[in-house]
Amino acid sequence: ELTKMERTKFETYITIHVHQRDIFHDLVQMHVKSVSDFEWTKQSRFYFDEDNDVCQISITNVDFSYQNEFLGCTDRLVITPLTDRCYISIAQALHMSLGAAPAGPAGTGKTESVKDMGRCLGKFVVVFNCSDQMDFRGLGRIYKGLAQSGCWVALTSSIVLNCPCSLWLLSRLLLFLAARKNVRRSSSSLTVMLLVSILNLVFS
Repeated sequence: ELTKMERTKFETYITIHVHQRDIFHDLVQMHVKSVSDFEWTKQSRFYFDEDNDVCQISITNVDFSYQNEFLGCTDRLVITPLTDRCYISIAQALHMSLGAAPAGPAGTGKTESVKDMGRCLGKFVVVFNCSDQMDFRGLGRIYKGLAQSGCWVALTSSIVLNCPCSLWLLSRLLLFLAARKNVRRSSSSLTVMLLVSILNLVFS
């Protein structure tokens, strides 16, 4: 008799290995022989950099460092071709210092796909259910926590936010993404000071 944790662990193993089996079968059927072939590079590939002691996850031409966030023994989402395309789109958006906004009918797994990609990268994902009672002060506290922790956030049902709150959210988000893009381009102290000043503006 398996314990609840053991059952979850074995179910996760099976889910991952079934997906790997399907990938291997497709690569053989398509006669993929090059490591630069898109059918291979579009997959989530894990490499260990011994020189820097870092686990690297590559999706297409985007490289992520594994974040080593302790997420516990959790279920993994069943990975389908649609999930793979979602991973590719989110990876490309993050590479361009943008966010992702999965769209589709309710209950189709948009939030779960984002959470599962976070588990794949070892990053914690916080889910907030928006309501029409939220104000800019509450959103500001969420932004503060995200800036301090570095985790991802999934804002579900954001369409129910009132117009002033939505405008405040989007304007601060654009400021934050622009500052992040400038920081990635340059590591100078001036750019870091710009990021700090924008964060103070966002959270004021």
